[in-house]
Amino acid sequence: MDSAYIIYLLYNLYIPLLISLLIGGFVALAVSKIFNISLVFSRNMSRGILLLLLIYLIALIILYPGYPVPVSSLFPYFGGIDEIVLLISLTILLSGFIVISSYPLDSADTISVLAVSLLGVLGSVLISMYGITYGMDSLSSIIPIIVSWALLSIASYAAIALFKDPLSLDASSRYAVVGVIASQFLLFGLSFFVLFNIITYPRGVVYGFIGQDMYRLILVLSVSMLLVALGFKLGSAPFHFWLPDVYGRGSPYAVAAVAGFIKIGLVGLLLRFARYVFDLGYVSSYAKLDIDSSVFFYIVALLAVLSMLIGSITPLTQVSIQRILAFSSIAHIGFIFIGVAVLSIAPTGSSAYFFALAGVLLHVLAYSISKSSLFVLTGFMRGVYGSSNLPVIAEVSGKPDTLKTSIIIHLANLIGVPPLPGFWGKLFLFLSATYGDPRLYIGSVPWLALLGVLASIFSVFYYLNIMRAVSIETREIRGSSSNVFQRPDLFYPYIASFLVIILGLLAPVLIIYLRLI
Repeated sequence: MDSAYIIYLLYNLYIPLLISLLIGGFVALAVSKIFNISLVFSRNMSRGILLLLLIYLIALIILYPGYPVPVSSLFPYFGGIDEIVLLISLTILLSGFIVISSYPLDSADTISVLAVSLLGVLGSVLISMYGITYGMDSLSSIIPIIVSWALLSIASYAAIALFKDPLSLDASSRYAVVGVIASQFLLFGLSFFVLFNIITYPRGVVYGFIGQDMYRLILVLSVSMLLVALGFKLGSAPFHFWLPDVYGRGSPYAVAAVAGFIKIGLVGLLLRFARYVFDLGYVSSYAKLDIDSSVFFYIVALLAVLSMLIGSITPLTQVSIQRILAFSSIAHIGFIFIGVAVLSIAPTGSSAYFFALAGVLLHVLAYSISKSSLFVLTGFMRGVYGSSNLPVIAEVSGKPDTLKTSIIIHLANLIGVPPLPGFWGKLFLFLSATYGDPRLYIGSVPWLALLGVLASIFSVFYYLNIMRAVSIETREIRGSSSNVFQRPDLFYPYIASFLVIILGLLAPVLIIYLRLI
């Protein structure tokens, strides 16, 4: 058996191994819940599963540039493995490991939270594999998208509700209502997408029976509803109204899971959606349709601008660290949407395509690790100091150095301080928005890149408010003790802060990696 065939098997076994381990872990945790097995054992088992998958995935990432093999060759029902799946999976597993390792063990329901977290990892990775493409064969991707969407949705609602405090239950109910609305838009959007494929594909039985205006109407309805569904789920403006209440009121540990890894796979789906829209230009000539895909670019660009502005200005008036982080999540989705908008108009292989894809993947990696770590640290502060409000935290004396270091590094990463990965992500996103397409310019000004830079500048001020509150010490209040740094919800975000530094230093290697593939 030669090495090429072994590598081929490794790629094809990734998704079956992922599904087997995560579902097996879910079942094992359910059994341990019934028989009251140790919480420490349950958490260690969950961490072990994610660590094993991480090691396997890193091996695939190293091997991928020289041997890109699609998984669909052995398992047609699964999507293909590409750079999007590999790097989104890396982000999900890293963030998942940090958050699951940080869960407090002070409740019997922690086992249930661990179980639904594993399902959230599974749903998030799976949905990043599937995309929307043109042609009759693409209809087979609809069911996996719906199933993966349902899986990560249920995991999101359950993860927040299972902490069972009144605020978390309220947040979960709000999130579930919004999730139902988003799911309805997804189903309607996919239905119109199926209809568009059936009536426009040249081998379709009804091809040519409907006029151009009807083709365009069906396409616009499909694209619009899918964007609304993804906008609701990701929390972009103007569909963000639920996010401050859910992220700002629920248990910070549950919010860390939702923001850090459960919803990250949707970015992969969004990236594939953007390339589908770009390919509509070829479809237009192939199927003899008059389709202009610019509408997608302008809608996504508008969502990016609204998200960046709302997410960068609103936190300036907040005093709760948790609500500041909640609102800033909206801004980071806006930065991601810059890359998505550019990908919808940039030809494959162009510098803009490379910058946009690299920018989105690096920004998602930076956002996921730091945002989940900061929410975990917020949970630590609420548990030890009784509050996450800036005035209260500023009055705490004797705050652990590990807390200060972790918060400062993670916030610097979100700001985009070099050489952290957040800097590289924003740099490439803004560079992609200077692509020589007239739609990206007003006169000679690259308007989308300029607005992104301004939003980043605004974000410095409210992140500095958090840094200042953590660094200042005025008087001793209850909750400060000498051994708090031993807690896992402080230790793992601290380790993650050094991981962020390492990833920032390795970012040029990742950029070269993306060029190789």
